[in-house]
Amino acid sequence: MTRPNSDSIILESPATVHYEYRGEDNVEDGTLYLLTNRDVQFWTRHLFRDERHHYYGPAEILDVASNADGFTVNVVCPATDDEDEEIVRYFYEMDKEETERWVRALTRPSEMILSSFTSPKSPPVVVREIREREIIREIVKVKCSHCGYLFDQKEDRCPHCGGR
Repeated sequence: MTRPNSDSIILESPATVHYEYRGEDNVEDGTLYLLTNRDVQFWTRHLFRDERHHYYGPAEILDVASNADGFTVNVVCPATDDEDEEIVRYFYEMDKEETERWVRALTRPSEMILSSFTSPKSPPVVVREIREREIIREIVKVKCSHCGYLFDQKEDRCPHCGGR
């Protein structure tokens, strides 16, 4: 997989992302991209290769909020075979000017952003967005009798030590 090509990039900014994954706080340095299809991608560089760290589309974005050091995006990560649906909070640390550009781009209507990428001969592009979503779910955790790790009740073994 390669980084997005310049024709598909609306915004590109160096950033540091802070997020929680499986109960642990993580920090990664990389580059944040907003693409013409409104997808957001965060790429990192490890050793001698580029890796797409995470990505999401406009439908997965619940909300965007800025602060003095950057901005926060709450994203719904759909359920997979291995994991339940969850909400992940990404905090992108960057300078104030870049933060303002990103927050404007992620919160303004799609038609305003996409209109600059359509030719005068093509019909206007209309994208409908759902801005509100209510997610109600209950997650029951059990404590491993061997190591004390908390894990989902639906799992039959502790993912930390393998105990029952």
